Amino acid sequence: MIEAMRSKAASWVAKILALFLILSFAVWGIEDMMPGGGTIQNIAEVNGENISRDALNRKFQQSVNVMKSSLGNNFSARQAARLGLIEQSLDEIIEEKLLLSEIDRLKLTATQTSIRQTIFNDPRFRGPGNTIDRKAFQSFLRQSGLSEDDFVKVLGNQIREKQLLSALTSGVTAPQDLTDLLFRYQDQKRSIEIATIPYASIQNIKDPSEQELLKYFNKNKEFFRSVEYRDLSILYLNPDQFGAGMTPSEDRLQELYQNRKKAASTPERRNLSQILLLDETALAKAKKGLEEGRSFEQTAAEISGGPPQSLGLIARDELPEAVSKVAFATKLNEVSAPAKSSLGWHIIRVNSINPGKEATYTDLRPQLLTELKREMGVDEIISITAKIDDSLAAGVKLEDAANASGVSIKRLSEIDILGNDRHSKPNPSYPKSRRFQELFASLQEGETSQIEETEDGSYFVLRVDKVYPPSIPELSTIKGKIVIAWKTEQSRITAEKEARKLLSLAKKRGLKGAAEEMGITTKVVEKMSRFEPKRELKISEEVVSEIFRAKEKETIFAPDFQGFTVAFIKEISDARMPTVKNDQLIALEKNIRQSIAEELTVQFIKDLRQKAKVTINRGALQRFTEEQTGG
Repeated sequence: MIEAMRSKAASWVAKILALFLILSFAVWGIEDMMPGGGTIQNIAEVNGENISRDALNRKFQQSVNVMKSSLGNNFSARQAARLGLIEQSLDEIIEEKLLLSEIDRLKLTATQTSIRQTIFNDPRFRGPGNTIDRKAFQSFLRQSGLSEDDFVKVLGNQIREKQLLSALTSGVTAPQDLTDLLFRYQDQKRSIEIATIPYASIQNIKDPSEQELLKYFNKNKEFFRSVEYRDLSILYLNPDQFGAGMTPSEDRLQELYQNRKKAASTPERRNLSQILLLDETALAKAKKGLEEGRSFEQTAAEISGGPPQSLGLIARDELPEAVSKVAFATKLNEVSAPAKSSLGWHIIRVNSINPGKEATYTDLRPQLLTELKREMGVDEIISITAKIDDSLAAGVKLEDAANASGVSIKRLSEIDILGNDRHSKPNPSYPKSRRFQELFASLQEGETSQIEETEDGSYFVLRVDKVYPPSIPELSTIKGKIVIAWKTEQSRITAEKEARKLLSLAKKRGLKGAAEEMGITTKVVEKMSRFEPKRELKISEEVVSEIFRAKEKETIFAPDFQGFTVAFIKEISDARMPTVKNDQLIALEKNIRQSIAEELTVQFIKDLRQKAKVTINRGALQRFTEEQTGG
C-alpha cells in the first residue's frame, strides 16, 4: 500500500527534491565518520561496514517497544536511554553483523524450502485447513514495517544463524554434579509460621502540618515530576470513515462473492473409518470376508488383529483424491469399494455425515459491502496522500496541503505519549498506534513526519508544534496528591515499627505468643520450596529470600508487597535426588543445558568481536544519546 502511495507521489517537484537528496547522501557518504567533515551519520563500523544512526534508532525503538510490553506504555524512550538501552541496542547490531559475517564465511545457506516451511509452521500465519493465511501474513508485514522480500531475507538469516549456533551448542549436556547441587538447593523445603502487618491496617494518620508537607515535598520533588507533554497537529485518514458514504457496484459485489464463496462455505464432512491393506493378498482376504457377511470390525481384526482405523471427521480435500472420490460417493453406514493410494488399498466405512452449506450472496453481502467500502476508502486516501506528499515535498505547510485536498487537521494540546492530558484524561482524537507513539517520542519541536500507516490501515501525518519538558509543579497545584503520598509514607513507617516490635517480642516469647499479645493473626505453612512458595501464601521475593537464608528456629523480618512480614523457621527438610527422573529434574537439566549453551554463544560472539575491527564513533553516539534523553 505504501509503495502505491509513494509511486503516485513522483511529481516533477518531488523528483527535483529527490535529486538534491541523492546528491546530499553522496556527500554524507564520503564525510561520514571523518573529523571536521559534514553531519556525522554513522555511529559505528564493523569490518568496514557502517552502522548508521537510523539503524541504531530503529533497533533502539524496537527495544523500547519490547520494554513497554513488559512495563506498560508509561515507559518512555527517555527512560530507556537513561537505563543504557542505546548502548545495548548498538551491541546487538554489532553482534548481528559479526554473526552474519561468520555465516557468510562458512557459506551456510537457507533453502527456499526451509524458509517456506518455517513460514508455514508459524502459528501467526496458519489458516484453515493447514494453509497460509495470506491476510494475517500481510498484516504482520505491515505492522513490522517490512516488505515480503525483506522478511524472507531476515528469516533466511535467522535460519542460517540457527545452523551456526546449533552446531556450536548441540553437544551440550548438564553436568551431573551441578544438576545434583542445584536440585538439592531448589527442592529444599521449609515449614514456617508467618505474620504480616499491612500498611492498610494503620489507621487514623493525622493530616500533616504545612511545615511537614513542605519538607516532604522538597525531599521527594522528583517523585512528582510530570511527564513530557506536547502540542500536536494531526492529519488522520481512516479508510472506514472515507468509505462509509461510498456505494460499490453490484457487479463488484458479485465478483467478490464468487471469489469468496468457496472459502466462506462449509464443506461436507464425514466421520470415516478405514481398513488399510498393504498388498493384494490382504485385499483379496478382506473382500472375501465382507462378501461372506463378516462385519467391518471382524474383517479388520482378521487382517490386522485390531479394530478399523478411525479417520475422524474429515472433508473431501483432506484425503487423497482416489480415496475421497469413493469415500464421498458411499452412502451413510455403508462400506466403500477399495480405493488405491500411495499408502496401499483403502476400504472406507461412512459412520456419519455433516452436510456442507454453501455461503449465499445474501449471507455474505453485508461483509462484502463493508470490505469494498473500505477498499474504496483506501483508494480515495491514496489519491489524497499523493497530493499531500507532493505539497509537503514542495515546502507547502501542512494546513495548506490539507485544505487543498479537502481534509482537516486535528490539534491536540498538552498531550502525553499515551494520549492523556494533564488531568490524566484520554483524548479520543489521539490515534491508538504504536508507530504514532514512536514518532511522538522521536520528532523534535516543529518537525513534521512523512505519511505513515497505522496497524489498522489508516494513514496520518504528525507535526509536533510545541514540547513541554518534564517539570516539577508548584506545591500548591498538587497539594492533595502530596498529602496522600505523605500519609502513605507515614502508614509504611508505622507498619514497619509495629513489625519490628513483633520481631523483638517473637524472639523472646515465640511468634505465636507475640502475635496474640499484639492482636495479630499468624499462619502456618508446611514444606514450602524456594522456587515454589505455597499458592495460598502471596509473599515477596525479599521475604522468600530471608526465609531461605535463615537457620532452623530463627525468626526473620522483611518488607512484603503491602506491608512487613515476620516469619519463624520451624523446620528445614533437605531434598533427596529422585531415583527416577521426574518432570522437575528433567526441567532443571533442560535449563542447565540452555544456560551453558547461552554462555557458549556469548563467548563465541566475544571471540568474534575480539578478532574483528570494530570502531565506535563516541561523539556521534553521545549526540544520539543526548537527543533521546533530552540532555
